[in-house]
Amino acid sequence: MNPVNAATRVIADLLADDRWAIAHGFQDGCPRILRYRDAISQELGRSEHQHLVLIRWSYPEAEGKEGLPSTTSLDEMSQFEDALLAAVERPLADVLVSAVTGQGQRIWALYVRSPTAFSEKFGDVHAPGDGYPIEVGIWMDPDWGYFFNEILGAID
Repeated sequence: MNPVNAATRVIADLLADDRWAIAHGFQDGCPRILRYRDAISQELGRSEHQHLVLIRWSYPEAEGKEGLPSTTSLDEMSQFEDALLAAVERPLADVLVSAVTGQGQRIWALYVRSPTAFSEKFGDVHAPGDGYPIEVGIWMDPDWGYFFNEILGAID
């Protein structure tokens, strides 16, 4: 089998399984909640998904919650995430690998096959001036260093 097709199949299996884990901790004295796909390993075929996309949503901290969002902000972020996954994960086979919440922000990390295709589909979810307080960055990360070092490394 072609290695590229094998990588696509493995990612498709990962998305179909849709298994997540949650870790709780503290960073700079504030609570931090980390949600991540726990079925991802170094052996996962990642050759087609070499671009890391980080989406940062800044929210006002809920009173007395030390950096965590209000229920209203949680609802808005959940609706945004559902729309994001419908736009890019299912049709493009891009992969949301983690969502980190704390210190007044949520950061989603995705690995995408094509930054251009992602940007086009993302435009269906977010347009400048739509009221979502987000920033987006795209980087080359063929080894998935962000996921393995920053996300999984924070758990160990």
